[in-house]
Amino acid sequence: MIKETVNHQQAAQALELAWDSIEQKTIAPNLDEIAGRIKLIITSPGNIAFKYILITRILAKYVNPSIHPRALQVESELPGAYDARSLCHSVIVRFEKRKGNLFGLSNEPFLSKPARHREHDKLNRQLKNKRIAEVLHDVLEIIACSGQEVVFSSLVHTLRLAKERGATIVEVGFSADPNYDRLLQFVQEFLLEAEGGVRLVSITGAFLQLFNPEYEVKIYHPNASDKFGKTAGDIEIWNDKILISATECKHRSITVDDIRHGITKGKEYGIPEYCFTLASGLEVGQESEINDEIIGVKIWMSFSLISTKLCNFGLAFLIPSEDRFLGKQW
Repeated sequence: MIKETVNHQQAAQALELAWDSIEQKTIAPNLDEIAGRIKLIITSPGNIAFKYILITRILAKYVNPSIHPRALQVESELPGAYDARSLCHSVIVRFEKRKGNLFGLSNEPFLSKPARHREHDKLNRQLKNKRIAEVLHDVLEIIACSGQEVVFSSLVHTLRLAKERGATIVEVGFSADPNYDRLLQFVQEFLLEAEGGVRLVSITGAFLQLFNPEYEVKIYHPNASDKFGKTAGDIEIWNDKILISATECKHRSITVDDIRHGITKGKEYGIPEYCFTLASGLEVGQESEINDEIIGVKIWMSFSLISTKLCNFGLAFLIPSEDRFLGKQW
C-alpha cells in the first residue's frame, strides 16, 4: 500500500491563508453535519487531543487530497495513511504558538492517548470520551469524501472557532524551571515514607489528573475502598457519570491476591480499564501467577501495572493501558 506525505511548507502556507480568511464569514462549510460537529469538538471542555487531530487531519486533506483524514500513523491500513504527528508538531504547534491558545497550547499533542493509535476509530475502546470520539470520526469521514472547497472552508471554520475559543481563555503567567529528572527525584524521595499508602496515592493521582484534564479524577484515602466498599479503587476517572478507569496503589509488594481483588472490582463495576501502581514491585515468587492472572483478564478488560522504580514512571501513564505490564523491566 502506498503511503502518502504532506509537504510541511505548503501546509504552513495553507494555514496562514485560512487564518487570513477567518473574517470572511461567507467562507464556511455549507453542510450542517460538518459545521455543527466541528463546533462541538472545538468548544467542548477539555478533549485537547481531539481538537489537534481535527485541525491536523483537515489541513492534511487540503494539502494532499489523497490523505485519509482518519489515518494518524503511516502504519495505518487506511488508504492515504501518513505520519500525522510530524505535521502537527512541525506545523500546527508552531503556528499556534504565534497565534495564541487555539487548541490547548500543547507541545506534543500527539503523545496524548487518543492520538497514539494508527487511525481514529469511534469503536476504539481505549477512547474514553465516546461522544466526542464519535463526532470526530463522523466529521473526518465526511471530509474524506468532500471536495477541496468544502475542505478549505472547514479549515477556515475550525480556525475561526478556535480563535473565538482562545479569546475566552484567561492566561496566567508563572515562572518555573521544569525538569523531568528533578521531578522523578522528588517522587523517589517522597515515596521513601509510605504513610499508610497516602503518598503513593497522591503522586499517582497527580499524574492521572495531569494526563487526563478532560475527565474528573477522584482520589480517595487508600483505606477507603476496603473499609466502605463503595469505590472501585484508590483513584477513579469519570467521564460525566460513567466510571471509565480505576487505579489501585500499593506501597508494599503486590501479591496475586491483590491482582485477583482488582479483577473482581473491575468486573463488579464493569470498568474497561484497571491499573495498579506499585512502589515495591511484585511479591517474590508470585511473578508467574500474577502474569497469568493479568493475561487471562485482558480479553475483556485493559489491566496494567506501573512501577515507581521505572525511570519513566510518570510518562508510563501515557502508554496505552494494554502495553503497561512492565514487570519484566524491573
